[in-house]
Amino acid sequence: MKEKIIAIIFCLVICGISVSTLFRMIVVEPAKQEEAAGADVQTEENTIAEYHEKEKELMKQSQEGKEAAVQEEKEENFLDTVDNAVNHFTDGLSGKEEGAKINSEISSVVSGNTYIESKTVLLGKNNWLFYKAADDGDSISDYKGTNHYTKEKMKDIMKKLEREKAVLKSKGAQMVLLMLPNKESVYAEYMPDNVKRKSEKTRMDIFADYLQKYSKLKVVYPKQELVAAKSVYQTYYKTDTHWNQIGVFIGVQALKEKIDGSFDSLEKVEFGIEKKNYAGDLAKLCKMTDTYHDDIKYALKPSSVNKDIKSGKKLLIIGDSFSDLMPEIAKKYFAEVRTVGVWNFSLEDVEKYKPDIVVWECVERYLDRYDWIKLDK
Repeated sequence: MKEKIIAIIFCLVICGISVSTLFRMIVVEPAKQEEAAGADVQTEENTIAEYHEKEKELMKQSQEGKEAAVQEEKEENFLDTVDNAVNHFTDGLSGKEEGAKINSEISSVVSGNTYIESKTVLLGKNNWLFYKAADDGDSISDYKGTNHYTKEKMKDIMKKLEREKAVLKSKGAQMVLLMLPNKESVYAEYMPDNVKRKSEKTRMDIFADYLQKYSKLKVVYPKQELVAAKSVYQTYYKTDTHWNQIGVFIGVQALKEKIDGSFDSLEKVEFGIEKKNYAGDLAKLCKMTDTYHDDIKYALKPSSVNKDIKSGKKLLIIGDSFSDLMPEIAKKYFAEVRTVGVWNFSLEDVEKYKPDIVVWECVERYLDRYDWIKLDK
């Protein structure tokens, strides 16, 4: 019942705004234009009486113009008041989440599906959703290319990673860095035009190149593979921050090629549909799962996997939520796969699981973690 009342109130507010706008478009503006046209066609008269009549008429028109301007200002103030009232009302609702959802839906409709009211979700082209929060990484700055590291900073991080590589080697494990691009970097064509880029080279692009050029660290950065595949396959969710299972497959094969030189072909494997009409984490964040739910969850068919190339290596993958999606596919290509969150990892995990490879996975927006999270503690 509460939701119906809220919806009715919002409909009335929107109707009021629409009527006022139509009144402005149909009545006020044409009237102004007609008055201006009438003033333009008046001709000069030579008699004193006609001159005074004209002066009176001009004074009258001036007064009417002032009154119209006052009325227009009142209407604009009214619309501002309504807008503020709507926002205040939404913020104060006991069912605040429902209010936020309605507010997002209204802003999307009014803007012609080019904007939604959200502090964390950016509406891109063709209903692609992107993550815009700046306090959980900063995907937008990554995309704009405004947060590049200095050469000195890259050198410092490289040396720190090399020290950690040495510590892991002393415990019998090889370290591999798996660096994953943000969704914005792979699907840049769906970003809004008003988000301008200073550079198409992102911080991760430059840092990955730097490590591959100046260090002996094993770096896997499958951005080119993910971009190349998207002409045929969708590799990230439209409504979620993460890659989908097709994207995961591409990442696992890039990782496997780096480790033992073999990989499976995307063209030869098959994916089944696990779920249709999937609404991802971004749709949930803006409370619009009933609007943005056109994703598909895939599952790799085991029967299509090339079993001849399965590695005997044991993997321990540490990382963020992107790595949580990897074991289902990685286990089909490696003898054993374990995952641990980067915040929970300790060297005791290496001693306990005795992996051959420690994979440190890091998505682009969390690149700073390579700097200040220590694996050798």
